[in-house]
Amino acid sequence: MKVIFHNDDFGLTWGFTEATYQLGIKGKINSLSIRTNGVDFFRARKLSKALAKKGVRIGIHLNITDGPTCQDRLANNQGHYKYSFLHYLLLLLFPNHKLERLITNEFEQQFHMLKGVGIIQVDSHDHIHLIPRIFRITCQFCQKHHLKYIRLIKEPFLIVNKKNIHPFSYAKHLLLNLFSNLNRKVAQDYDLISVDSFYGVLYTNQMDSKVISASLKHASSKGYQTIQILSHPTLINNSHDIIYTSRFIQKYANLPNRKVEYESLLKF
Repeated sequence: MKVIFHNDDFGLTWGFTEATYQLGIKGKINSLSIRTNGVDFFRARKLSKALAKKGVRIGIHLNITDGPTCQDRLANNQGHYKYSFLHYLLLLLFPNHKLERLITNEFEQQFHMLKGVGIIQVDSHDHIHLIPRIFRITCQFCQKHHLKYIRLIKEPFLIVNKKNIHPFSYAKHLLLNLFSNLNRKVAQDYDLISVDSFYGVLYTNQMDSKVISASLKHASSKGYQTIQILSHPTLINNSHDIIYTSRFIQKYANLPNRKVEYESLLKF
């Protein structure tokens, strides 16, 4: 069974970048995706090339919900993205060509910032690319830039410790699995590849060694050929991180569980 240990948010902060870089150098992860509007983006871009030489798969972490944007029509008065996952979902229940063009242009700008890096896969912040109309845009984006892999959430309802599951995660797990089932045929039409099973949504922020071990055991029992395990490790409360893309990220990047996820990956 091929196991893809993947970290999102490379470049989001110094702590995220450094944690993933160290894990990659030590051979503890073999896949990552880069946030182009992260405060540590340029260092992450440089480090990604070194990690690629060690066999780490590099992806783009598309983002239209957090931090600064150059697209005025997607920005609030502070120049940050003004729409959330729910906003996009409601705005795109029906065709919205104007908004779809803005999203397409935003994705193109983000990809341009990674020119020469060797991107082969796509995922997104808040899993925004799984909203059906955005998913089709993302597939067209992948086809244009010859990207092979796209994230779909085929995550089993695996209970390791109910106390560690945030109530919101149940709804998130259900919705993203539903959207992924709807999107699977579209991905196939564009010859895009995704894993047999995915682990990391239901236990968002709780991917400790017990959850990872249970995920590996479950996947093995099901005979899956390829799986992805998603974590968001970082080095918390460091002296380098002073500026953040948002208040939410400032809090999120310094949660104790970020350190737990980092230390857990070191065990595998």
